[in-house]
Amino acid sequence: MEEIYKGKFLHYIKTGNWEWVTRPNDISAAVIAAVTDKKELVLIEQFRVPMNAPVIEWPAGLVGDGDYEGEESFIAAQRELEEETGYYAKNFKKVVHGPVSAGMSDEANDLYIAWDLEKVSEGGGVDDEEIITHLVPFAELHEFIEKKQAQGCALDLKVFVGVYFLQKEGLI
Repeated sequence: MEEIYKGKFLHYIKTGNWEWVTRPNDISAAVIAAVTDKKELVLIEQFRVPMNAPVIEWPAGLVGDGDYEGEESFIAAQRELEEETGYYAKNFKKVVHGPVSAGMSDEANDLYIAWDLEKVSEGGGVDDEEIITHLVPFAELHEFIEKKQAQGCALDLKVFVGVYFLQKEGLI
């Protein structure tokens, strides 16, 4: 294994003929598939530089990053849900841990489902984040996705993984 480039947030590695990236300090991410009592999915929209487009996705964030070194995944999930959407969840459950792009990165995510939500703040993210929260009735998800894609938004495929687990738990 050879480290080719070491950036602030990513390290570029070569193993044999395989090139891939890793995050320093084994930082992972927590993703939150949240649903309201009205069976509305709490999705966010934010511009993602690598995609050069806004992306429709679940609220999410890095675990233990910056001022939150040593933070547990569950705490990061709670924090990110509130920072990005303004919702506090009375019920959280970790449902799966897995890779997000196994062909190019060792990054893995913890996916949580969240319900019994209470609106406690405006949301919108922190610092320079410009996050839009969408409350999407589950019955209208496909139409919402088609509309947003027609407007130039990309769709994070983890949305469908979250829907699977929300359905499995009987929340939608």
